[in-house]
Amino acid sequence: MTTAIEKSWPAVPPRAFTSDGTALGVVSVADSTGFKVKQQVVISAAGLPDLTVKIMRFISPTQFYVGPTNPKAGQGLTQRTDISSYTVLGGAFVYAQEQPKVTIKPEDIIQAVYRQEPGTTIGVELDDEWGNPINEDNPLPVVVVTGGGGSPTIPSSWDEIDLSYDTNDNLTEVQYIKAAAVEQTLDLTYDTDGNLTKVTASE
Repeated sequence: MTTAIEKSWPAVPPRAFTSDGTALGVVSVADSTGFKVKQQVVISAAGLPDLTVKIMRFISPTQFYVGPTNPKAGQGLTQRTDISSYTVLGGAFVYAQEQPKVTIKPEDIIQAVYRQEPGTTIGVELDDEWGNPINEDNPLPVVVVTGGGGSPTIPSSWDEIDLSYDTNDNLTEVQYIKAAAVEQTLDLTYDTDGNLTKVTASE
């Protein structure tokens, strides 16, 4: 598990291309976890110079657009870099070095989370790591634990799931609620590196 670094994005190890780069700057990898919009990344392949570019936009969990590190005035995140020379056959891969996080103005944060009329509230939404809302089609992953006798620890039905976190934002407790009563509680334990090591059912 990568330890969080205050005010910096941690390095992302090399990820091999799963498809050839495109003239429109599309990078395809098996998993884009760890990469961020506006992060500078390096694209490399045999016989070609290393190319430093900026992530402009994510298409999916496995694809994103890249563009120049200093785009033309007024083009923001819309400019693209031709990376069609970087191919799977050439062993193309992409990685990121540790670097300072992009600073976001407070007013931009407010604008991003403010819900326009008729809501007129500061919105809070539970998303996955790629920004997709948690819903019936994209459910929150849960840990299924079976006891020694083979019976499931998680109840077969519930009305809601309540989650508790510690001061490090680690999920520490999961409660399954049915008809306003707690059906089952799971306790989660972490090691000193923040890795989940144990899930137990409360007695």
